[in-house]
Amino acid sequence: MTDLNSFKQKIETYALKASSQQNERDYQNAVRTIDLLTSVREPFGRDPNFSHITASAWVMNESRSALILTHHKKLDTWLQVGGHCDGDPCPERVALKEANEETGLKSIRQMSTEPVDIDIHLVPANAKEPAHYHYDVRYILLADENEPLGMSDESNDLRWVRFSELDLFTNRPSVLIAREKRGL
Repeated sequence: MTDLNSFKQKIETYALKASSQQNERDYQNAVRTIDLLTSVREPFGRDPNFSHITASAWVMNESRSALILTHHKKLDTWLQVGGHCDGDPCPERVALKEANEETGLKSIRQMSTEPVDIDIHLVPANAKEPAHYHYDVRYILLADENEPLGMSDESNDLRWVRFSELDLFTNRPSVLIAREKRGL
């Protein structure tokens, strides 16, 4: 099975689970992601003229009481780590790669290759690109919170944030939803 077919199958499973749990947001985002996979020539590309799939990691400590947030330089906001797939049709691999690059942690490991969230958000137009949508597929990764963090040049700051303090860092629903999705 190709990475694309495997990914599509995981999104279909995600949609079925969302439907059975009567979670309309998750179901609609999964359906829209499947539509993107079949309607865009390069859904994992980076062409800003088209919507595309991105991958993010909610890097959590072993007890899932905290996650890593980065204060993104370009966007000037606190977010989970992640990035563009750049043609790689395996978002879980991209999420792991981005987490390693953006945190410097060696202890990161995948909890599952199944996505735990899909967030579809508009990227506003800027001087270099038109407005377009990111279909951000999120995964939970686990890491040792005692290991020192190594911040990348994409960040102003990088830190472990307790879920109980998440509201102090962001009011973005797309980040706050990690509390619900952490699987406790």
